[in-house]
Amino acid sequence: MTTYTISQWQAAVLASTWVPGSTIEDTAFDISAAGVLDSLQAAHTTIGEIIVSDNQPIGVDVAQITSDANALDLLHNANSSGNSNTYTLAVTDIGSNISFTALDALNDNTHVTSIVVSSGVVDVTAAQIASDSNALSILKTTLDTQASVTVDDTGAHIHTGWANIAADSQVSSIVISDNTQINLTAAQASQTTAVGELVQADSNTSDIVLVRDTPPPSTP
Repeated sequence: MTTYTISQWQAAVLASTWVPGSTIEDTAFDISAAGVLDSLQAAHTTIGEIIVSDNQPIGVDVAQITSDANALDLLHNANSSGNSNTYTLAVTDIGSNISFTALDALNDNTHVTSIVVSSGVVDVTAAQIASDSNALSILKTTLDTQASVTVDDTGAHIHTGWANIAADSQVSSIVISDNTQINLTAAQASQTTAVGELVQADSNTSDIVLVRDTPPPSTP
């Protein structure tokens, strides 16, 4: 079978000389070019395999991981043996597209090696600070510095996850989505950086923390 670069494949398709089942081999830069991966997805049934000749990450946004899944399944790096799916992805997207369940999916995707926030803020639940630690560790700004995140969750969940939240320098804001108070011990309340990041969803910043070193009395 003939091996084509991206530009040769595009020309062959236009000239109706493309041989179905053939191989495409090109650099990650050319495979990641605007519209190329989408075109490969549309033609995936006619392509045998796609080899990343320089073994570099393929640039995608969050949506493309799903919408171009068939094309991605054809990928493998040149330094891998056979079509073993050993490629990597560099994800770039706005904060809202990376937030919450999207971050869960990125955390579980072993092909993702970097996540860049092009603009906006990434929102996470209290539990995700621990459960999505892999994705958070590779979350960067466009300046290649660590990207900050906002914890947006109920008061009860923030209380439960307080130890992880307060210890994480990546957290820049903590939004109490149900506008409740947070019960903290005196020791927890002394973690002034995290306490100072607390705000209720209605923008209230006063009387948010209720300090208790003993559980509140039970109601009859």
